Amino acid sequence: MNTVTTNDFPPTLRKALFGNAAFSLCSALLFCLAYQELGGWMGLDAPWLLAVIGSGLFLFAALIGFTGTRPLPNPALVWTIIVADLAWVVGSFVLLKGFRDLLNTNGQLLVWAIAFVVMVFAVLQIVGLRQYRPA
Repeated sequence: MNTVTTNDFPPTLRKALFGNAAFSLCSALLFCLAYQELGGWMGLDAPWLLAVIGSGLFLFAALIGFTGTRPLPNPALVWTIIVADLAWVVGSFVLLKGFRDLLNTNGQLLVWAIAFVVMVFAVLQIVGLRQYRPA
């Protein structure tokens, strides 16, 4: 494992954060701008919920982007992002297992796909953070 000096931001972590921020921002835009169409495609009876989720994702994307642009990583902020990502994955699992009738097949597949991408970012962020060893 490569250990990064105090003066370096682990490249894996920075890339994972920027990827996560970009994915969150794109999701926020899609959810806010096309919530009616996307909600209908997903079989969601209350498509406005997508706009609410999208609004929160704008804030989350800003936090991730801010964290990734710092000269050195703030482990507490990175762990906050990782925990939020993992909570998203668990919430997606609960939604799909406990409330499966809320979404049609398209909606269920989209939720699984997003949860998978979010899990990948969480793992990459953990790997990147483990590379950081402050003095």
